[in-house]
Amino acid sequence: MHTMTSAYSTIANVYVGSSSFRWIRNTTGQFSVWNPDNGQYREVDLPAALGLPTEVHLALDETGNAYFLGQTNGIWSIAIWNSDTLSFGSTLYITPPASQSSTSFAVANNVYWFVSQSGNIYSSPVGATDTPSLVAQAGDFLSNPLQVVTGHQDGSVWLLDNAGNVYSWDGDGFSPLSSGAPLSPPGKLSELSVVDSSLIYGLDNNGRIWQWSTFAKEFVNISASINYNGNLQFASI
Repeated sequence: MHTMTSAYSTIANVYVGSSSFRWIRNTTGQFSVWNPDNGQYREVDLPAALGLPTEVHLALDETGNAYFLGQTNGIWSIAIWNSDTLSFGSTLYITPPASQSSTSFAVANNVYWFVSQSGNIYSSPVGATDTPSLVAQAGDFLSNPLQVVTGHQDGSVWLLDNAGNVYSWDGDGFSPLSSGAPLSPPGKLSELSVVDSSLIYGLDNNGRIWQWSTFAKEFVNISASINYNGNLQFASI
C-alpha cells in the first residue's frame, strides 16, 4: 500500500462503514482505504482476478471488512479485504445465475446480496462458491430493482427500485416502506444509504438529500441541514 497523494478532486466514489472504515475510488479506478492512525488514505491494489477496477463493486459489512466483486468472462470473482490483517484473502469464484452480470452488490450478516441485470435479487452465504439463490424476481416490485444496500450498524437489508420506491427485507421477502406522500417538490430517489433501520437517507435525481422520518412515515428533505463546510448534521425527525 502507498499513501495517497493524488488530489481529492479525483474521487469518484466514497464508501463508508463507520468513521474508522472508509474507502474511496478515484476516476482511474484506484481504491484507497482510510488509515485512522495517520489520518490519511492508503492506496490498495486489487487482485488482478477482479478485472478492471473501474468496473468492480465494493461492499462493506458491519465489521469493517471490504468485499470486492469483479465480473470477467462470465464469472463473478470476490476478494475480501480483512480489516484486522489489512490484506486480501484468496479470491473466490462464483458461477452467476444465467451468466448475468450484477448491477448492485451488498453484504450483511455473512450473506451476499446481488441485483442482476434483469432486476432479480439473489443471495449467497459469504464464502460459498455455488450459484446464488433467487430471492425475489423483478416482477415482485413496483419497478425494476436498482440498488441493494445494508445498514452497517444493524445488518438490515434494503432495496431501491427505478421509480424511487424503498423496500426492507423481513427475513422472508421485501416489503415496501410505506410513504405518506411522494417527494416534494416532485422527484424520486436515485441512491440510498442506510445506517440502521431508523436512519435511512436518500439522494434524489435533483441532488437533494432526504431522510426517512419515523414519525411522519415519509422522506423529509434535509438538504438545508448541510452546513457550509459540506457536513451533514444528523437529527431525529
